[in-house]
Amino acid sequence: MTDQPSPNRRGRPTRAQVSAKALADIDPSKVDPWMILRTIASDASAPAAARVSACRALIDNERGEGDNAGGSSRINERAVALMRRAN
Repeated sequence: MTDQPSPNRRGRPTRAQVSAKALADIDPSKVDPWMILRTIASDASAPAAARVSACRALIDNERGEGDNAGGSSRINERAVALMRRAN
């Protein structure tokens, strides 16, 4: 986080600041994206589109199709890169 004043009114933190604070204690190399997808797919309170997308990604991974054909290591690398960019 930076010490620059927030562009939001009343000093509320920006989305980037909130994300950086929330992810500060998380080790990106230990994140399992497939577990996250399983959690989203089984969460009845999640939006239907998110659940369907999570299910499709899991099915594609089992079949070795789609963007996930490289296996879980490729997905883990992508997740780590995205989390590092957020910090």
